[in-house]
Amino acid sequence: MPISSFLVEHGEFLPEIVAAITAAFEECLQTLGVTEQSDPLALAVAKQIVRLAKQGERDPIRLRDKALTSFKRGSAKPSPGVNTTRTRSRTRC
Repeated sequence: MPISSFLVEHGEFLPEIVAAITAAFEECLQTLGVTEQSDPLALAVAKQIVRLAKQGERDPIRLRDKALTSFKRGSAKPSPGVNTTRTRSRTRC
């Protein structure tokens, strides 16, 4: 899970903040239709949410909304080398 690696790396978050970050991350993935947490887009979302939390945002709804807005406007900049091209898995019926 990409968000957990960032939370371990940035261990300054209190448990209630970790819960807010995790909730926002999971809701962003659901809204964006990302089903695999190994998806490069999930990594970019995790980085954006952690960035927002480090800037002081603590509300999970605002974290989610700000992260989603940044992706919709194209202003989120994933780290160099992060491929945000999504691949879709095929489900057979």
